Amino acid sequence: MSRIVSSRNIYLDSSNGIKGKGDNFELFLPSMAFTVKDGQYLRFTVQSLLGYKNWTNIHDYNSYFRLKLLKSDGTETLILLNLTHLTHNNVQSLADDFLTVVINAINNQGFPTSNQVNATVNDLNNSRGHNKQIKGSMTVSADNNGVTLTGVKFLFYRVNGIGDNSYFQDVHLILGGRPNTSLNTAINGMYTSINQGTLSISSLFPAQLSTLTHVFLRSSLVTDHFQNHHFDSSKSAHDNYLIESTIMCKAPVHDEFFSFDSYEGHGSGYFVNCASKSITNIIFNLTTDKDQILPQLQDQNIYGGLSCQLVLRCDVIATE
Repeated sequence: MSRIVSSRNIYLDSSNGIKGKGDNFELFLPSMAFTVKDGQYLRFTVQSLLGYKNWTNIHDYNSYFRLKLLKSDGTETLILLNLTHLTHNNVQSLADDFLTVVINAINNQGFPTSNQVNATVNDLNNSRGHNKQIKGSMTVSADNNGVTLTGVKFLFYRVNGIGDNSYFQDVHLILGGRPNTSLNTAINGMYTSINQGTLSISSLFPAQLSTLTHVFLRSSLVTDHFQNHHFDSSKSAHDNYLIESTIMCKAPVHDEFFSFDSYEGHGSGYFVNCASKSITNIIFNLTTDKDQILPQLQDQNIYGGLSCQLVLRCDVIATE
């Protein structure tokens, strides 16, 4: 049996006056107020978490991919490409941008293409717009030396630390493609074919407009919570074993903000039982599900309003 000895709320706003940045900040606590006796422990519960979603749905973590061009002279060219960082209203807009990026890259390699890119979307299974597949085609001519394209591959690498600013990439989810989980593989992530100078491209799976569904609040508190490797991009081997977790809460991302409120049908809130008898400081981080900093422009977390409001409840609990 256990009982609550005392409770108090802590109200935080990381936009001003807290050591650190808006998405990475430190809170100093009065030690006497957050110290427990033998037979007691501290429990912190997230009552609410709120912040503005001021990043685009296409960002550094879901926009980089590689285009491999196979040529009639036996050579290959590998190009690193990046989708435009936008928030698309529909898959058609995403398809237009994707095909424009591809056609510009092919042109820059000396292969003239048609001025008109046929970018369309295919509604799979009559799903009323929820399962859109990207399709596109363009004519590609020989370069000045008579070399033609014989094949095109899209390589979607997910492995952390392979370049692309070491971001863990989810671009295959955006474009409806198949990822390469190792640098030793070069699986074509989309359907591609070249027939009489016409390059056709089609996604394998439904495309999606975003990948960041929740903002995760993490802390320096020592807890007994666990997670699998998905929630840590530094772990190269994503297996089924549990590891210790620093996650305190996850807040759903909406069009204009991310928010969690324990009083709005979410139950009693996310809680952390502390192993330490005395807490003098806590470091908080706002991250993606894979423990990367939130998508942002340079210094946005200092000057640009990338911050949050947080309400914590602290209970002193006695075990009996």
